[in-house]
Amino acid sequence: MTRKTFNKDVSVELIIEGNSVEIVATVQFTTTPYDPGISIGPAEKCYPPEGGEIEDVEITALVLPEISHGREHQSRPEIKLECPAWLAEAILANVNDNTLIEAVDWDED
Repeated sequence: MTRKTFNKDVSVELIIEGNSVEIVATVQFTTTPYDPGISIGPAEKCYPPEGGEIEDVEITALVLPEISHGREHQSRPEIKLECPAWLAEAILANVNDNTLIEAVDWDED
């Protein structure tokens, strides 16, 4: 098994200068190899899940969502921008592993 890299857009609410601001960012992370274990069968052949830890978490971009303009169905596509280090640190402080784990497909080879 090998380490896998994933990307997930996450939304966090931060307080910046006393104002609540919702920020969407792309988070990239890797997972250690995962073994789901065996929980059915004779006890001597069963063992718990192992691995799947999230590591190397970083913000790769700020995301400005797509914006639709009225009835003509014109829109501005999603835009991804560089994220300043101070903001990336604040975002990562508010993102937990459970949010990131939703992006992982353990069955994917």
